[in-house]
Amino acid sequence: MGDAPRLLTSTEAADRIGVSPSTVKRWADEGKLPYETTAGGHRRFSADSLYLFRIGQTGEARKHDVPDEWLRVLLPRADAFAAKGLLYSQRSQGGSWVAVIDNVASAAREIGRLWAQGELDVYEERQASGVLFALLDDVVQSMRAAVGSPTAILAVPNGDHHTLGLKMAELVLREAGWDTIWIGDLIGSDQLEVAVRRRGLDAVVIAATDGAAFTEPPSTYVERLERVCADLGVDLILGGSYDWAANRLGRRIRSFPGLADWAEHARNAHRTVGRRASR
Repeated sequence: MGDAPRLLTSTEAADRIGVSPSTVKRWADEGKLPYETTAGGHRRFSADSLYLFRIGQTGEARKHDVPDEWLRVLLPRADAFAAKGLLYSQRSQGGSWVAVIDNVASAAREIGRLWAQGELDVYEERQASGVLFALLDDVVQSMRAAVGSPTAILAVPNGDHHTLGLKMAELVLREAGWDTIWIGDLIGSDQLEVAVRRRGLDAVVIAATDGAAFTEPPSTYVERLERVCADLGVDLILGGSYDWAANRLGRRIRSFPGLADWAEHARNAHRTVGRRASR
């Protein structure tokens, strides 16, 4: 009788089916991917079980393939050059920045999940997020808005330092033909209210992260903006993972494709109003 087939480690299994080791471990823990346990408590996978899993994998498994491309260039130590190459490669393949942003957002959520579960050190999470932010900001700065474009100001409530999602939103708006003013987490609601009144804006975009250490509750932060936006006829867009149910006037947008759709519609409406005013 021949020797039993060699079992594969989590890293080898990940390479075999084209995902990251963390995804293999998660699927194993969830019972989706069969494995054996060594005397030392390590997972081992057979080539046959991996093959059967691969040919019968669910939509959920396929969904993780693209984010895993990002995890490979961002973890355990972010490679800014490789990440930039992947960013532009996916832009070329997808035909739009909003398609790329969904991939980047999925990878960012996975990195956040790994950090929350203790599988990443804080410096690994911060470095990966910092590289993504810098790459997206470079793209935003390279996209000059046309004269007369509608303008949006972008901010997060004080105390919420998670601005990566807001930077993604800024790129989506720029691609949709908007000019943008980046505020980030630098000012409170009173200062932002003054800025909105002075700038002659078309939209205010606020993102908030559930569980952030806010210096004032996001609902309170937005109440001031609801009043000024209503007075000036400015659209108020609310995003992020925070529950905005208490705020009645703002438009809740839950996805980047949804933001792109709204931005295109609002830009066209802006052009129509502009043409009427010029007659």
